[in-house]
Amino acid sequence: MKSIYRKNYMDKLISLKDKQIIKVITGIRRAGKSTILKEFYNYLIKNGIDKKNIIFINFDDANNKHLLDTDKLHEYIINNTDESKNNYIILDEIQNVPSFQKCIDSLFLREYLDIYITGSNSYMLSRRTRNLSYRKIYTNSCITLVIQRILRLLWRR
Repeated sequence: MKSIYRKNYMDKLISLKDKQIIKVITGIRRAGKSTILKEFYNYLIKNGIDKKNIIFINFDDANNKHLLDTDKLHEYIINNTDESKNNYIILDEIQNVPSFQKCIDSLFLREYLDIYITGSNSYMLSRRTRNLSYRKIYTNSCITLVIQRILRLLWRR
């Protein structure tokens, strides 16, 4: 299935790339958050970032169930990154990881890690991201393309 390039979201992610800030995309299920992250992953590759410097984990994928433990997730990321280079950590559906804030807080201490997270339950995710101790967070709510088109029609009136 061909994905639709979401320019506004991509432009914002690109402008925040390599900034010491946690990038958070929230929204309802099927709004396109995972697609935006996949597009961003492809952008990184096309712009010379080595695949070994990108960790992309979708927590809805049963193959990643061993990483639902905060300590194991942290250990996996630390063991699979190179602190001599910028590394991009993309965590999709992070709300599936209990106490994920502790892991993100610890990872944020490492300036070589550029962190991107998404979650479907925006209320739960936003409430839990408020507990991140560093408060250097950019949050963007993703809406479906159908809602986006309806809003554009209404704004034209």
